[in-house]
Amino acid sequence: MKKAVYFLILAGLALRHGWRCSRQFLQGIGSALAGVFAKQKLLASIAAGTLLLTACFSPWEGDGNLILNWGGTGSRAWVIDQGDLKTFDYTVTLRGPGGTIEEKFTKGVSGASFKLSPGTWNVSIKGYKTNIVPGGGDATYFIMGVEQIEVKAGKKETKTVAVYNAVEINEWSDFDSKLGDFYEPKLISDGTSEYRSVMVLINDDLVADDTVTIHPNIPVIIVAEGNITISRGLDFFFCFFEISNNAGSDVYTLTLGKDGMAGTLTLDGQLQLAPGNEDFTSPVGVFLNGKDCTLTMNNGITIKNNINPDDDPGTGVQIGGNAEFIMNGGTIEGNDIGVYVHGIPIGGEGGTFTMNGGTITKNDIGVYMGKSIFEIEYGIFNRYGGTVSGNKNDNDVVWETAE
Repeated sequence: MKKAVYFLILAGLALRHGWRCSRQFLQGIGSALAGVFAKQKLLASIAAGTLLLTACFSPWEGDGNLILNWGGTGSRAWVIDQGDLKTFDYTVTLRGPGGTIEEKFTKGVSGASFKLSPGTWNVSIKGYKTNIVPGGGDATYFIMGVEQIEVKAGKKETKTVAVYNAVEINEWSDFDSKLGDFYEPKLISDGTSEYRSVMVLINDDLVADDTVTIHPNIPVIIVAEGNITISRGLDFFFCFFEISNNAGSDVYTLTLGKDGMAGTLTLDGQLQLAPGNEDFTSPVGVFLNGKDCTLTMNNGITIKNNINPDDDPGTGVQIGGNAEFIMNGGTIEGNDIGVYVHGIPIGGEGGTFTMNGGTITKNDIGVYMGKSIFEIEYGIFNRYGGTVSGNKNDNDVVWETAE
């Protein structure tokens, strides 16, 4: 009997010092010893009092409570009216330490509560609705949001996931055909018009046979479900994505990846040339050039294998003309040049590379700061984080000297 009492005192001390003991474990101990305690009320009272006091002064480690909302967060960037959000049916998927949880919600619901194990959870929210099209037929509308959320033991968290207009890409040509619906601004409730951000969901491998050009004023966010690869088709050697602004006040924005997406996306630039084909130029993963052109790369993205078997080098990301590449995460590897930052030409502006995170490795040159005979100054390399290492012959960052 005394050993049992000592054990309970020890359990109380364990709680006092933050040791993790499950509620089921303590309940089991209590049930097993209940009969013994009935005969030794004094000792039982002492043990129970000790356990109660120590537990009261120690944090209880258990599940966290997540109150999840979806919709607008104070910005009109995605231009979905809050009233319109209530007309969708939703599927909410949470992936984290406790496995995968999926729940469906009918129209009118824009929030829910979940009890989750502590840790990092990737949250995906998909909304669907079908409208009758005048003249016959119907059309399905798709909206989506993803977010990465930290759940803390014994804490209640309230989070809002921004929901965007969305399209699902099943083949490469869908980029032009499905994104075309967003090329014109939408008239919104206050009488003004605004372009709409679009989230692009890719959940199967794709083969690229042409360059996707990012259109003005339509911020595009590409996310993946599963481990997705975009590879080059036969004799396709241009860039996968081009972000260019030749003139005007338009804004061009492409974001690759977003925290919370349930997968990875690889742009594999390996050339696939027909036998005897020597009519090709240097392969590039993403090319951006011009004022107000921005590429943002986040965790889960890889750009690799842009290699030219001829003289001119292939490049993972190439930046010029006052465009900016922001690297928050991901990997650029196995290219002739990982990131090429053009210098400033006479009467013009150079590129800007801002590195906050991610890895640039296993390239012939990691970061190449260009300065040709026509360029009077280097572009800008803002390095705040991330890793540039393990590139060939220690060529991690190379500053070109004009000849």
